Amino acid sequence: MSKLTTLFVTSAAALGTALGTLPAAEPVAAATDTVRPLNVLLIISDDLRTELGSYGSELAQTPALDRLGSQGVRFDRAYCQYPLCNPSRTSMLTGRYPTTSGLYGNRDWFNGVYPDWVSLPKYFKQHAYQTLGAGKVFHGGHHD
Repeated sequence: MSKLTTLFVTSAAALGTALGTLPAAEPVAAATDTVRPLNVLLIISDDLRTELGSYGSELAQTPALDRLGSQGVRFDRAYCQYPLCNPSRTSMLTGRYPTTSGLYGNRDWFNGVYPDWVSLPKYFKQHAYQTLGAGKVFHGGHHD
């Protein structure tokens, strides 16, 4: 199996401004000398706070997430871009602040206003990655 890069994010704005300059995935040489892109697993959960065992909390019993988090990157300083979930997630997934996009509500769809903006899921699709999402990654049943 190729190297697994795990990004474990518990707040919706941890990767925000980095998206505008995200380079294509660097290929990894496997034992057979074939070049394959890195696997990327991004878990986003808003309204969770840090109530996971991997953050030292005893409130929730999360052994599977704790194991997963120990194998990847855990963000300890995540900030919310806006006090509503959609503007914060849109900010994180497009790399643009709500003050830049002007999107402040939970019913706003960034692609309806800025069709040329590339979200993180779309970026990975454009670079031959399979992307999957569950729940309300974007509000209103939109998938990018």
